[in-house]
Amino acid sequence: MRLTADERPIEAMAEDTVIRFFENEAVAWGPGQPWPLYLDPVASLVVQMLDGEATVAELAEDVHEIVGVPNETAVDQIRRSVSLLRDGGVLEGAVEAADEPPDDDGVFRNPPSP
Repeated sequence: MRLTADERPIEAMAEDTVIRFFENEAVAWGPGQPWPLYLDPVASLVVQMLDGEATVAELAEDVHEIVGVPNETAVDQIRRSVSLLRDGGVLEGAVEAADEPPDDDGVFRNPPSP
């Protein structure tokens, strides 16, 4: 049986992620990321529950109970939050090792003549 995206576990937070909470919102910096992610109240709640085993469906039940939004709304907000976290490089496996930047010889193999 093939699992749907909502039935697969969501990755845990990357080990080197820095998160700062401000009331019901937060900012998160992923390893090697030049700017922080702004996390709204639902995303701030989600990052606290990501253990590498929770699914969207399970998190939606928790968000529904805590925040009081309808389950369908919670699912949509969690999907959006997880997408933001993945794109921002703060989930395990989301950050790939960067290639070594080329040196001047690699960039200018045949520099133009002045």
